Amino acid sequence: GSVRSKAAASLRHFPEARVVDSLVKMLIDDPSSYVCDEAAKSLGRIGDKRAAEALRLMLLDDSGALRGAAARALAAIKDDQATETIIKLLEEGYWWMSETAVDALGDMGDRRAIPALKKLLKTNNEGLQVRAKAALYKLGDEKAASEIMDTLKSTYGRACAEAARALGRSCPREILPRLVKLLESTGSVSCDPCQTAAAKAIGRTGYKSASDKLIDSLDDWSGGVRQACVIALGGLKEERAVEPLIEALANDKNDNVREAAVEALEEITGENFGWNWQRWRRWLEEQENAGDRQ
Repeated sequence: GSVRSKAAASLRHFPEARVVDSLVKMLIDDPSSYVCDEAAKSLGRIGDKRAAEALRLMLLDDSGALRGAAARALAAIKDDQATETIIKLLEEGYWWMSETAVDALGDMGDRRAIPALKKLLKTNNEGLQVRAKAALYKLGDEKAASEIMDTLKSTYGRACAEAARALGRSCPREILPRLVKLLESTGSVSCDPCQTAAAKAIGRTGYKSASDKLIDSLDDWSGGVRQACVIALGGLKEERAVEPLIEALANDKNDNVREAAVEALEEITGENFGWNWQRWRRWLEEQENAGDRQ
């Protein structure tokens, strides 16, 4: 199933109708949970509502991982027919499923989820509380908005990191400068989860105003933060990051960072030179020389 799962993942870059049909067929027919998971992710990324019916069926799958993948994809598609079923995922009793469902309900934008989310504000799970507040914020709850802003003003602790993670792809624009501010908090191990979560959220939202701060953070002491910033720059398709990403590929001691740099460079440039940083440098020089001749 590894070849098929890679194929399902690659198809997310081609939103044509026939690609959506192929991915839906994978959801229905493929026996591999890995393939179905990647197909759901791709369908969520494409955002075509024709996939909604198959994804709603996947919400009933025996596999919790696939139910979660379906919930995330349906939230990206904003299929409000799935709201009630996703609310029921909160009742399964697994914290990771509850977090997935809460995030999906916030991204869905369906205010029918508000009563269920408010019940979670009484839970003893701090991370789940924060995620519920973030979801309520996205659904227009003014009190939750104020509390999330207060949480993000702290650059330390799990609550801050959970808030940044929960805001994710559909982060309100007024929050984005606060997430950028989190990237400035260097020099402490306790900052690492907050910075990493902030970088990931920025990359998902397409907030290019953060590009300079992301590039600066490629020198952060934490490999996790550097990797998140590399991924974010790839998601933003920030052309100014090509040279520092090549430097990261050539010199970073963390293989996860270097692998992320390869993927980011491919995403930004459309080229495919793999881990060959010398070839990437030659390509960049060729582009600069061609620009000088014009």
